[in-house]
Formats: sequence, C-alpha cells, structure tokens
Amino acid sequence: MNEQQKIKTFLTTRNFNTIDTGIELIRSLENNQLFETLLKDIIIDQNGFIIRNKTFIGTGPAQPFLDYALWKIISIAPQNANIDKSIKIKNITHINMELSYHQKKDLPEKICKYFTNLKILILKNAKITDLNFLKNNKKLKTIFLEDCSDLKDISGIETFNLLNKLIIINAKKIKNIDGMAKNIKYLNLTNCDSISNLNGLLDCSKLEELELIGFSETIESNINSNSLKSFNGLKNCTELKKIVYTDNNSEPYYPGYPLKNIDAIKNCKKLKFVILNKCHSVKNFDSILKLNNIKSLKICNNKIKNLNFLQNCLKLEVLDIKGCIKIDNVDCIADLKNLTNLNMTGIKDPHPINKWATGNGKEYTNKKDVEKYQIRIKLK
Repeated sequence: MNEQQKIKTFLTTRNFNTIDTGIELIRSLENNQLFETLLKDIIIDQNGFIIRNKTFIGTGPAQPFLDYALWKIISIAPQNANIDKSIKIKNITHINMELSYHQKKDLPEKICKYFTNLKILILKNAKITDLNFLKNNKKLKTIFLEDCSDLKDISGIETFNLLNKLIIINAKKIKNIDGMAKNIKYLNLTNCDSISNLNGLLDCSKLEELELIGFSETIESNINSNSLKSFNGLKNCTELKKIVYTDNNSEPYYPGYPLKNIDAIKNCKKLKFVILNKCHSVKNFDSILKLNNIKSLKICNNKIKNLNFLQNCLKLEVLDIKGCIKIDNVDCIADLKNLTNLNMTGIKDPHPINKWATGNGKEYTNKKDVEKYQIRIKLK
C-alpha cells in the first residue's frame, strides 16, 4: 500500500481519532500535490455549501466522518497549493452545513474553530446545546440555526461585536436569550416557544427588527407555563423599527396565547412596522399611543373593542384589523389622513369609515361574504 492509499484509508474510516492520525500524516509530508489530489474539484459555492468529490461522498452513517476529514484537510491546506480559491482558508467566510440525523454531536464543534474568517454560519439539524464552540469565530455577522433541537441557550456570543443578525428556528428547548450579542440588529425566533422572557435584549439598544413567530402554546401544554408573557425586555430597544409577534396556527381563536403585556414597546418610538396577531390575552394596547412614527399596523384576530389607541398614529398608511370581531367603534379612522390601505374583514359594521373615505379622496368597497366584510381602499 503506497502512502496515498494509506492516507485515504485513514480518512475514510468511521473513527475521528484515526482520521486525525491521517491528517497529521498529511501535514507532516508537506506535499502540495497530495492536497491538490485530495481536494480536486472541491469547492464552496456562493451559498456556503461544500461541493464534494467522490472521495468524500459516502453513505448516511459514513458522511459525518468524511465531512470531518474534508474540512480538516481544507483547514491545513497550504495557501500556495493549486486548489480552488473558495476553499483556501483565508477566503472561507460563509459555511452552510445541513446535517443529517446520522451526523455526530460534535461535528460543528470540531470544524468551525479552524475558520476564523467566518462571517456567515448556517447550521441545520446540528446536535448543539449552546454556541460556546464558536469562541474562535468572532468575525461572524450572521448566524442561522434551524432544527437544532438540542439547543438550550445561546451562551458564547455575548462578546461578538460584529454579530448583527441571529435567526433561530425550531429550537423548543431554549428558555431564554441571555448572553445576546450587544450589537444585534435583527433577531428572528421562530417556534422557540419555551422562551419565557426577552431580558437578554435589555442591553441590545441597537436592535432594529424583532420577529417572534410561533409562540402559541399547544392545547396540551399548561397555559401558566413559562412561556413569553411580556415584552419587558424591549424597554431599552430604542432603535427598534419593526416588531412581529404571531403564530403559525391557522385557527384564529386558538386558546393558547400567553402574551399579556406589550407596554414596553412605548419606549420604541422609532417603530414603523408592527404586527401583533392573535394576542388574545393582551387587554391593553395603549402603548401604541406613543408610537408616533408608525406607518404599518397589523393587529389581526385580537379581542380589542375600539381603536382609540390609534389617535396619535397620524403617519399610519396601512391598518389591518382583520378578524377583530369585537370592535364596535372605528370613528378614529376618520383622522388618519395618510391611511391608504385598510383591511377590516370580519368587522360587522364598517360604515363609520364613510367620513374618512370621502373626506380624504379615497374610495372603498365592501362585499358581504357570509358574515365577513372585505374593505379595499385605493386613492382616486
């Protein structure tokens, strides 16, 4: 067996220690041609996915070991080797790993630490519990985690001064966002419905967009459980321009909606776009009175009875109150001079908006469909 065959045997085994032995052998040989042979046709595409050659493609159980070997070889490849520029370590700024159920728990931990120029990291199905494995990746600007079902917290990114975008989808074990990077500007938490508070955002004064999606509780869960009940953690987020709170349940009056208090958004005076759907337990929307810059407000399927909290929202252009069937007074709409888009589907008697529609050069039509009204507004 020649040296190259011996190395391939090491690299294709299903044992990390044996693979490491092969990696050290490659390193010791200091042979650029060996790297060029092993990494022939390997590239990282524009979306951060690694394109493998035949040597590093295997069955489901074998793939995590082959991936580990491949990434380790890339991490030690000489910069003057004749390999694709996309896999030269200084150029690797974007990694996208979509892992299978066969992937080992520590695969991202074993790989990411070598790529210190990373700016974008996307992990799907990774068996991680926190983000401490990213301690060497402080140049990261975007982290996207999807279906990382074992994730319990985000510890490890608090000192990441360049991180401005964090997206976490389907992480039902995470209970808080303590340790949030202080310069975060965009945060999306989707189906992370065990999060009980937003206190991790108290020091995140630069936050501009927050999306909280899928925070409803299931019928089987305890309505008094530690689910998100208030926006108190947002009181210092004075740069916030957009907030979305909604769920993925198709039933408009699904019973489990734990959010009760949105008062803290009164401090977010730069808010322009607000979506607060199905907040059935929120009884007071008066904090919206402080949002003088709001342009778009969608508060569908809520139990509000009037729109008095809109009286200071004179810049409002879009209003969606679809499904708010308890509303019995919409008189204040007449004062919304900039309003051009209005959805009142489900409101029993929309006629009080006549004054607004005619007085501002706008037209509307309402069509009765069973028990629903659809109001469409357009400029003349």
